[in-house]
Amino acid sequence: MTPEDIRAARRDNPGTRARDFAATLGIPEAALLAAYLGEGVTRIAAHPDRLVPPLADLGPVLALTRNDSCVAERVGTYGNYQSGGHAAMVLSEAIDLRIFPQHWVHAFAVTEAAEAGTRRSIQIFDAAGDAIHKVHLRPESDAAAFDRLAADLRLEDQSPATAFEPRRETETARENPGKLDILRSEWARMTDTHQFLRLVSKVKMNRLGAYRSIGSP
Repeated sequence: MTPEDIRAARRDNPGTRARDFAATLGIPEAALLAAYLGEGVTRIAAHPDRLVPPLADLGPVLALTRNDSCVAERVGTYGNYQSGGHAAMVLSEAIDLRIFPQHWVHAFAVTEAAEAGTRRSIQIFDAAGDAIHKVHLRPESDAAAFDRLAADLRLEDQSPATAFEPRRETETARENPGKLDILRSEWARMTDTHQFLRLVSKVKMNRLGAYRSIGSP
């Protein structure tokens, strides 16, 4: 679909949530935003090392992460950003966010009119154009800081043409019945949730396989 086609379809369905509307058109959610580049939408640098630190200047915001199964919302201020090549994180009082930088591929600063007033957000997407994380400003947020962020991180390429990769297939459960006793005994000795990935790697399972193997105890 062309950007013009997307905007025309959106005018006929203004109240449908962006995620659902994009699905009805068979396009990634990020393509919906790309169709409005220059019309309240700005393509910005997506790497968390550049994008996350200035989020702290926004003040209190709504941090949103969702998938088809759940929605996680937290109101707070971004802070204590810790960079990392494989994994980065935000560890503020209200927002505890784990970030895998390789998946932060597309990002947009979005300003849109609404009945309650202007809505501002930062929206981050993976290579397939699926939403990874969103930051929604609140009435008490710093709108001037948002404008500075959008200007400072603005990319030269503001064309609506965006290349998206096919979605990766979801990994199925990988179990290893011969290691179940080890899984159960070492699971009982864990003292921190971050030890879990090392454990499932040791027993040659993945997380879903371990969950299914361990049983109700």
